[in-house]
Amino acid sequence: MPHYNWNDKTIMIVEDDYFNFKLLHFIIKSTKAQTIHCKNGKEAVDYFKYYSGVDLILMDIKMPEMDGHQATYEIRKRDGTVPIIAQTAYDTENEEEKCYENGCNDFIKKPIKKNDLLPLLNSYFAHTD
Repeated sequence: MPHYNWNDKTIMIVEDDYFNFKLLHFIIKSTKAQTIHCKNGKEAVDYFKYYSGVDLILMDIKMPEMDGHQATYEIRKRDGTVPIIAQTAYDTENEEEKCYENGCNDFIKKPIKKNDLLPLLNSYFAHTD
């Protein structure tokens, strides 16, 4: 497994399940990237309205208050370039297609494994290093 150093990157993790957030944070921590935790889509959209500097968003799809589809759509109104990777346990072609239609750049299935996540994130960071 390659060693990644993203000490100049900030990753927003939009995840309502605390255990899932902690798992993602733990995996990403080894890369030295900063993480921001938003507990639902509304928090993510609100954060994005007022703060810049997010380099990538990991977006859960099924969340209370505002789901990942709507949050992605709202964020895309403001920023068409920040990479958004949908993360969901739903494993249907329709769900994946819906994620892309709403503006996600990529899709990863839960349960998320380190050996799948880090190379995927690196594919978005590699061109900027």
